[in-house]
Amino acid sequence: MGYKLRKKEGEFDFDNLPPGNYSFSGEEGIVEVFVDQNRAQKWDFTNWFSSLDPDAYKNPTFEEIAAIKQRIDINSGTIKSLKKKKKNKFFRYLFQDK
Repeated sequence: MGYKLRKKEGEFDFDNLPPGNYSFSGEEGIVEVFVDQNRAQKWDFTNWFSSLDPDAYKNPTFEEIAAIKQRIDINSGTIKSLKKKKKNKFFRYLFQDK
C-alpha cells in the first residue's frame, strides 16, 4: 500500500495542446492561453501582476512567454514562483559547528 511519485520530465508541451482555452495561475497572477483550430496560440497577460496598470500595459515579448513556459509545473499546471525562500537564520545560528 505505497504510492508512486510521478517523475518530472522536461517541460509542459505547449506545441501539442488541443484547441481550447487554458489558464495557468501563480503568485504573480493568471496567464491565459487561447489555442485555435490551427494550433496557433494567443497569450493573454491582462491579469498578470506586471500588467495590471493599464497605462504600463504592453504586449508580452517572446522572452517573457518563454520564461513563463519554463516555470509551469508539469503535474499541477501552476506557475512556480521566482522568489527563493529564505532560510531561517535563527536555526542556522543554533546548529552551526563551533
